Amino acid sequence: MKDKWKYLYGGIMFFVLTAVTVGYSFYDIGLLIPVVGLIVCFGISLIMLRPLMYGYVMIGFGVMLLALVAVLILGESSLLIRGLTAIIGIGAIIRGLQAQRAIAAK
Repeated sequence: MKDKWKYLYGGIMFFVLTAVTVGYSFYDIGLLIPVVGLIVCFGISLIMLRPLMYGYVMIGFGVMLLALVAVLILGESSLLIRGLTAIIGIGAIIRGLQAQRAIAAK
């Protein structure tokens, strides 16, 4: 991985970690969102340390988002939120599989 991508992933990780900390500290957002945010930060840090794990991390994000859709169905969230989360989860799984195929082909 080129060094410039590490800065981008580091910035995204810092933003997510800050948003989760502020959201949990000052607002009543429950515990699910901070846990998901910490899992995302862990995945991004894994990509920064081992770039070849990108496909596995994306597949993990997709599975986590599809599990989140199942939780959102039980809650009071709108159909738009559930639909977008499902589409993003399916897209992350597809992108992870494509990345792993590209790495395996090398």
